[in-house]
Amino acid sequence: MAVIPFRKRRGQLRRYLPFAARALEANFRDLEQPYRLFVHVTNACNARCTMCGIWRKPVGDELSTHELLDVLGNAARYIQWMDITGGEVFLREDIFDILQFVADGMPRMAMFHFATNGLLTERVVRGAEIVARSRIPRFIVTVSLDGPPELHDRMRGVNGCWERSVETFRALRASGVDVVFGMTLTEQNVACFDATLDAVVARVPGVVARDFHVNLAQVSELYYGNRGEIAPAGPSLLDALAWIHRKRGPGFGVVDYLERAYLAHARTYVETGRSPMLCEALSSSAVLGPQGDVYPCIIFDRSIGNVREAGYDLERLWGRPIRKRLREEIRRGKCPHCWTPCEAYQAIIANTLVPGSVWLWQASLPRRSGEGPTGKV
Repeated sequence: MAVIPFRKRRGQLRRYLPFAARALEANFRDLEQPYRLFVHVTNACNARCTMCGIWRKPVGDELSTHELLDVLGNAARYIQWMDITGGEVFLREDIFDILQFVADGMPRMAMFHFATNGLLTERVVRGAEIVARSRIPRFIVTVSLDGPPELHDRMRGVNGCWERSVETFRALRASGVDVVFGMTLTEQNVACFDATLDAVVARVPGVVARDFHVNLAQVSELYYGNRGEIAPAGPSLLDALAWIHRKRGPGFGVVDYLERAYLAHARTYVETGRSPMLCEALSSSAVLGPQGDVYPCIIFDRSIGNVREAGYDLERLWGRPIRKRLREEIRRGKCPHCWTPCEAYQAIIANTLVPGSVWLWQASLPRRSGEGPTGKV
């Protein structure tokens, strides 16, 4: 096992400890600024997925390089966990400039992640290497893979997509980048995990079940544009998810803890159709859309405003009354409800230290037309 030099370890702690402090604070009250930001940089996509309609959305008027970097620069003093997503993020011509800014211009960043469909292998590897050379302690890439070759290509609507995804994974791993396969369970691939793993191992020896991060498909008109394209998660998906997690085996890291907690509470979501714990949207996290609109999450389509109207300063939008009103709606359970890792992980973190908080939130679930908790519980 490689030994981390003391200077590098000290630098990592300088980023991790402030992040841990804010995560701790989120257990007791709403935050004055979010620590996690999802940056949806483009709707452009070179796949034609059957379970996602992002590729059908317009791509005009997206934030320019200058505009996006202004937003990130203004948020650099409080954003510590960031995800870049699309569409396919590597279709943006300026993606390397964006990643270079994340690497050099956001000194508080403790965790960074981007997802890709893997079709543009050379660009993905080049972008990942930019971030990997930075001082960001935790950096991970997710390459989408939803089944064995024929099924994955059919679900993604592109011949040869499976081959490119696996090649991108292999190339990233060879470069020393922390990379996983991302598998989203739908009725199309619910029974295909073993076949998918076997097909990958035949191409990339050494891959194991733990190299897959698996979650339940979500319906979102705002982000995926897939209402009517897939059915909401049901018991069959839940059973498959439980089986896959058992196959992945135990782990003792932070990611392992979050994934175990995600699975443990997924049944409540599937059975009730409601989030199993108080969400952190518009407290710990927010979503920046391609045209500059800021949303609570990838599901809730009520914007708190556009960064172009606020001098590209997210904090100005955070102080608006509409943000506080929407946050109160979320606290009362009057949001669309979901259980996607994009929102679940920070919710799990913020509901860890206060005894009874999850139980009290779940106790409010049967009152679908009424009110849930009005504050941290």
